[in-house]
Amino acid sequence: MKFLNLKNTVGNIFTKKNVLLFVVVFSFFYFQTEIIYSINKHLTTDADFSNSILDLGIISVSVLITFYLLYKMASYSYQPSFNQKVVIGMTVFLILYYKLINIELPWTNLSDSFFNIEYNTYVLVPLIVALMFFVIIKFYKKLDTVFSLKNDLTKNNSNVYLNDDPILNEDEDILNYQPKIDSLKSILLNETYKKSISIGLVGPWGNGKSSVIHMTQLQIENQTKDDILMIHFLPYLNHKEDDIINEFFISLSKQLSKYSGKLSSQILDYSKKLTEVYKGGNVFDFFDKHVSNINSTPAKELYDDINTRLQEIDKKIIIFVDDLDRLSGKEIIQVLKLIRNTANFTNTIFVVAMDKDYVINRLKSENNISSTRFVDKFFQLEIYLPEIDKTILRNFVSKSLKDSILNNSSDFEINFSRGFNHKGNLFDDFIKNLRDSKRLVNQIIFDYTFLGEEINFKDFLNFTYFKLKFPKFMELLSHNKLDFLILKNGEYGLKPKPEPEGENTPVIQSNYRDLFIFNSIKSNDYSYLKKYAVTDLLLPSSDCLRNVLNIDCDDVLLLSKSLAHLFGEENKVEDFNSIKKENNFNMLMQQRVFKELFLENEFQQLIKEEDEEKRHNIIESLYSQNKLIQLFSRLDYFSSNDEKLMSNIILIIFKLYEKRREYEVQEQQLLNKMGVFVDRYIDKDEGINQENVDWVQKQLFKGSILSSENKLSIICELFDSKIDNKLWHIKEDELTNKALLLFKGFLESKKDKLWAVNDYSIYKYYHSLKFMRELKEKLNKEIKDFWRGNNIELLCVQSTDSPGFSLSSFKISDGVKDVFGSRSQFHEFILKHSENPSDAVKEFIDLYNLHEITGYSLPVIYQFSSSKLMIKKIEVNGANQKRSKYDEDANRLQIVFETNLEGLFLTLIDIRRQKGIYDLVKEQYPKIKILPDELEASQFLTFSFRKKTYLFVSYDKKHRTSHAIEILKTLEAITNVMYHPKNNNFEPYKTKLSSKENIIVDQDHYMKVLSIQP
Repeated sequence: MKFLNLKNTVGNIFTKKNVLLFVVVFSFFYFQTEIIYSINKHLTTDADFSNSILDLGIISVSVLITFYLLYKMASYSYQPSFNQKVVIGMTVFLILYYKLINIELPWTNLSDSFFNIEYNTYVLVPLIVALMFFVIIKFYKKLDTVFSLKNDLTKNNSNVYLNDDPILNEDEDILNYQPKIDSLKSILLNETYKKSISIGLVGPWGNGKSSVIHMTQLQIENQTKDDILMIHFLPYLNHKEDDIINEFFISLSKQLSKYSGKLSSQILDYSKKLTEVYKGGNVFDFFDKHVSNINSTPAKELYDDINTRLQEIDKKIIIFVDDLDRLSGKEIIQVLKLIRNTANFTNTIFVVAMDKDYVINRLKSENNISSTRFVDKFFQLEIYLPEIDKTILRNFVSKSLKDSILNNSSDFEINFSRGFNHKGNLFDDFIKNLRDSKRLVNQIIFDYTFLGEEINFKDFLNFTYFKLKFPKFMELLSHNKLDFLILKNGEYGLKPKPEPEGENTPVIQSNYRDLFIFNSIKSNDYSYLKKYAVTDLLLPSSDCLRNVLNIDCDDVLLLSKSLAHLFGEENKVEDFNSIKKENNFNMLMQQRVFKELFLENEFQQLIKEEDEEKRHNIIESLYSQNKLIQLFSRLDYFSSNDEKLMSNIILIIFKLYEKRREYEVQEQQLLNKMGVFVDRYIDKDEGINQENVDWVQKQLFKGSILSSENKLSIICELFDSKIDNKLWHIKEDELTNKALLLFKGFLESKKDKLWAVNDYSIYKYYHSLKFMRELKEKLNKEIKDFWRGNNIELLCVQSTDSPGFSLSSFKISDGVKDVFGSRSQFHEFILKHSENPSDAVKEFIDLYNLHEITGYSLPVIYQFSSSKLMIKKIEVNGANQKRSKYDEDANRLQIVFETNLEGLFLTLIDIRRQKGIYDLVKEQYPKIKILPDELEASQFLTFSFRKKTYLFVSYDKKHRTSHAIEILKTLEAITNVMYHPKNNNFEPYKTKLSSKENIIVDQDHYMKVLSIQP
């Protein structure tokens, strides 16, 4: 052991650099005379030499070099190379040596013409500055190493992402491979063979084979075995597959050169000759011919000589070959050649790490072998690393993410735990080893920082697995999503398999491989995947899509299952962040957060904000950014046991309700959400929380967010649906009293500033509140009192309706019965309201008087001119999309006649119906021009009212007053026939129509035109 330590010490001293430096220094002093002679001959000049331009150039260059070196070292901690150090050191040494030490030399140093400074000083200054700066930096770093003055990159262990380097010590061995390492190490240290032996370190890709090799190698090195020569050979680093064998022998030659230069050269010669021996040979012929059995070749002679010299140096050679499963088929063949034939030296052990299934499949796919047992002949021992327990992998991923920067994000740990432990998480299907786990952790860290918070974490995980495993399908899905998915109500779903079109539709028969995939896996039932259309494209019997995507048969089922758990019925939409939501899916596919997206942190900021004004400002900002719809969608899926959050959300909904018209939000949508959250807030598992009920009542009755009108509106909604909402468990008497106060306040607020003609809020509130206990009469009184003190034109307008297919005829609304008792009482209320009604109100009185004649049953044609509000209402109704644009009375004219002569109007109706009577009248009064058909086309209705008879006649406007005159003539004829007055009281006809004066039939009877509309 002491000898080995001495040997190492000597080796560290006599390095190539140190030996070279010694030679240079020795040569300098040994050839001193020659050097001085060369200086005298080539570097001396006249003592009076002077050149100001040269002086300026030297000074400038010296200054520039000085500052450049300082900048380089200060800014980048520049480390000079060995050659640069030697050049600088030797230059400084030469100048100082000849300037200070050899003062007896007959040399005078020239100076510049500006500052009288020697030229060699301008060379010396930048070099000395650089040298001193370098020494200071080295000293500082030495102190930093000892005292840890700062955390530089080499000491910083808080990297964001995980690397995939092999582990180097037992503390990092979470897979507990140390027992296998001990067994392998025992074989390598204690076994001795005349020829080479090959050990296969076999395990699935990413299972830690490289870590086992590194730990084994380090532990052997730590035992300071001088009789062991180890080579870590990585064939995948070679640029050409044909160079693998040559590269190996170059590495071996380099290692052996420490012990035997001759042996090192023979190894290189041997490598060259092997290429000639087997060039162009068949692979199977090659493996049948061992170098030691080829007696007539120079390679055979070299092989024997190499073996002899290896025995002489008495070294065991251990060759670790890693990552065989990264090679192509031809490259794998090259490594197998190496193991079996070309490097079959004495006391040589190969340890080859490989995924055996991959190696066999690769060789078979490239037609390099025909038998799966081909690889077995190369290895005398296989050490198997089994699949890793999923619990270990889950714990590793969980710990890595919880220790990462993501844990600084709000609610990350909660979201992670909920998603990672979800039964729909496909972790076990995708993550097979530590390499998968590290890739997953890194991908989550990268994506989550700008996307993850906006996506349901279980969906985010499944999509991440899917993206890493099937990148080609990701691209296909991105460009052709509707080939696989359907979009319904803003949510994507996996397209179902189409139903057969008829009884004669042929049934597609699955082959035995299809049956195996879906039906013969006992531990899991995957038959549910058959209902999706994509499975037909991915089945082994249907290669169209699998060939495009280059998906192995083993992954077909996994792809189908992934799609089902992302977009199928198996993935229930649990919250707003579901991947099935159109926006979320598009963000994941595009790997970016949309600018207009309502972010999770924005939502959290809103619901956690306690200050009412700040909360309102956030809502205003959301409205200006068109994000309120997204807020409602988030609320649809939000639930929490945090009472403070729930109460804040109720206040948010109150505010939205208050501003619903400005924000253009549907009232019922807000009322529904309000009911849901209030119910969750007050109704707990243990029963009704009275404290929360009192809080809701306080906000509703006394809170400042809602106006009195909106409070009244909410109370009305409560009573309309009290069977479902149980009045939010507020006492009904308290609600009734508050409702009456709010209704009074609402009416008071409208005094002298009435509402729009199409605003029926007062009646909406009334009809909701009238069913409250003993409240109807109180409400009626309040409404009547209100209108007694206000202009009743608006009351008349909103109490006057037109039939569904008319904008020209009107009647008193049925709604007045609730408040006034009947149409008649409402009519009476209008008549008594004022002794001097306005012209607008007079029009309604005129209309109602006509309507009264019909017993309030017949709509009356009427044209308003003074009531601007009624004209506005007619315009609004005409523009109403829900109402028919057709006006059946638009081209009708209506005349109302009044008489106290019984039977007059009935006789006219008989004449209209019976042609014989008409002919008789026509014969006696030939001046009647109206024809029977024209009478028939007119509408005649008679009513008796207060001992008088009224005739309502309506006909086409195109006839205007001409028809009215003819009807008047006919009435004149009837009165002459019945009473024989033979007077001319009916003339002039137009005057009688327009003046609406009485037409005297006799001293006891009259008739007149009461109304002509329009």
